[in-house]
Order: sequence, then structure tokens, then C-alpha cells
Amino acid sequence: MSGLGLWLDTKNLDGKINTTINNGDSLSKWVDLSRNQYHPTGPDSNRLPTYQDNGLDFSGDYLSFTDDLTFLRNNSFTIIVVEQRHTSVQNYIFGPRTWGTNVGLHFGYRNENNFSIAFYSNDTNHTVSSLKSSQANIVSGVYDKSISDYTQRRHIYYNGEKILSNSSSFPRSEDLQRTDNIDLGRLWGGSGNYFDGVLREILMFDRPLSGAEVVQINYYLANKWNLSDTVDSDGDGHVDSFEILKGTSPTDPNSKPAPTVVSKTVQGRTPGGVASLSFDIPSGTTTVKMTLKMAGDFNYYSETTQISFNGHNLGSTNTGYQDNVLRTPSGWSNRSINNSYWSAGSTSTITLDATPEVNYDAGWWGFYYKYEITLEFQ
Repeated sequence: MSGLGLWLDTKNLDGKINTTINNGDSLSKWVDLSRNQYHPTGPDSNRLPTYQDNGLDFSGDYLSFTDDLTFLRNNSFTIIVVEQRHTSVQNYIFGPRTWGTNVGLHFGYRNENNFSIAFYSNDTNHTVSSLKSSQANIVSGVYDKSISDYTQRRHIYYNGEKILSNSSSFPRSEDLQRTDNIDLGRLWGGSGNYFDGVLREILMFDRPLSGAEVVQINYYLANKWNLSDTVDSDGDGHVDSFEILKGTSPTDPNSKPAPTVVSKTVQGRTPGGVASLSFDIPSGTTTVKMTLKMAGDFNYYSETTQISFNGHNLGSTNTGYQDNVLRTPSGWSNRSINNSYWSAGSTSTITLDATPEVNYDAGWWGFYYKYEITLEFQ
């Protein structure tokens, strides 16, 4: 792929397929495989990262780029990292030794749920999923200076899902203007703010990669680092391993597995008890999407009535139809950053408890409701 400016790979740290390195060794130089000679080295012999099980542990350690990464300066670029953070606090992968507006590249976690592409006082934040310390992630950051709206120039792909900047961002129109002061594994030289985690591979390009190109790299890295169960290379809502199982393409967002669709109705009267529905989960399911709609007429002031599932209020019934209403079942987790579907848990069934409520005195007449619940199992 054209435009490769830097390539660091822990399966080939020394440029000799790790024939000179053993498990547990400290590393003072990480060889740049791009042939551009941007080798980061360790200026402090007491803070050298450790090679461990095909990864480089940077917990409290760092390397420095002594050469100027000129291909990043006043330019569009793409940075791709395979990382496994250990903590939920501020955790930057790249940081500057000196700082000032537009002269301090820092790339990494601002906090547990915000990943930043920042130049100092010219930053964007991107909402990511919560820490899973046992899981490695593929993070691709793209900066495209050709986009006229400077607030939209930066985005990331987090395990394949494209994420635009959020409301906590403070972007400016200027490009990154200094690139001779970059550390790997540390933010703000001397501050003691080190990346706590493991790095496995880093790629930098001197241009903004297209979405299709990022998909291809995601797929390559997911296979290489055994991440197919957690990475959705093409960002279509289905992890690579599931698409392979179902015979669809993990690199084509238009090629999706057909879902198993199950619909059931729940009805009852309030004041009254709780009505429950149980769904068996098909084998191989990795995600679940729920749709809720009214399935019948309501008696007596239906516009004032609300219904909740598993304790989460779904709003007034007078909307008539609520789509993509998602609540996390016990034993499952909300995989999508945008809360669009659940990820597979350990349970073999999903039970939904419907609790209708009224905000007026229904008296002895009560209130009758009927809802249709549809689950799509992927």
C-alpha cells in the first residue's frame, strides 16, 4: 500500500524475525520495517519496554523518535495501532517531549471512553468502548486536511467501527506543525505519564487512507493477531469470525449474514403484575437487535401510559412505534459504541420483563396493553 512512512512490528522487532531477542528482554531499539529508518530508541536504560509473548510491554517505559517524522508535518496522515491497554486512566501511545499549540502530537486514550487525535490546543475526542484489559484493539486514526470543514477532518476506526469526533472536541483549522519531538509510550516528557499496556504493531501513512483501505488493513491485522472474534473489519455490525462462519465477506460491508428473526407479543393489564417473554438464543449468535411496536388498541387514556423493559423506561405509548430500543439482557454486554446492538453473553435465553405504568388513577377500569417484540439474532 502506497505512502507507508513507518512500520513497527513486534514479530520482527530487530529486523531479523526476532532471532536476536528472547522473551523477557528489554528493547533499546525498535527497527522500522518501512525502510525509512525511523527507528525509535530508548534514551533511558532504566525505562526500556520489555518483549513479552509477541508484544512489547510499555508499562512505565518509553522509546523516542530522534529523527523528525516529517511526513506527518503540515500533512494528511493515518496512524494504525494494535494495542492492549491495561488501565482505564489517561493512556497515550504517542506524545510530545515539548508542547505548544499545534506542535504536540498526542495519540491515545484521554480517559477510559475517549480516544484522541490531538495536536495540543487543537484536539478531537472519539467515544470508544470501556476497557477490557484482556482484549487487544485495532485503532486507526485518520487526519484528512483536504476536507474543507476542519471539524470533520479527523476520525478513528475502533475495531472496525468508524467514529467521528464528539462534543468534547476542540479542533482548529491548522495542521500539525512539529514532528521532531515525538515519544512512543509517554506523554509530555518528564511528566511520568506513560502508556500502561502492550503494543503489537504500528503503521503510519503519509496520506489519509480510504475506508476501503482501512478495511483491508483491519482484516490483515485481525487475522495476524487472532482478533477476528472482536474486530468487525468492514464495520457492518458483524465480527469477522461470525461472517466467515455464515459464509459472508468480512471485508464487504454490503455482504451481511441473514438474521434469525423471532417475534412475540406481550399483553396484560395495569395496575397489575409483570409480563415476561423468553427467547431462545440460536447457536452461534454474536449480536441481538430488538424492535418494539404496539400490536393492538389501548383502552382508556393510552397516551398517558408508559412501558418499561427490565426496569428501563421506553417512553409514552402514544408514539405508536419505537425502533431499535435496546436494553442489555443479563449476562450480555452492549458491544456497539452507539448502542445499536448487544454482544453475545453466556446465557442461552433472553428474558424481557414488561412493566406497564400509568401516571393517572386508572381506577377499577385499569389499562390494557399489547406490544410486539421482535429480536434479530445475528
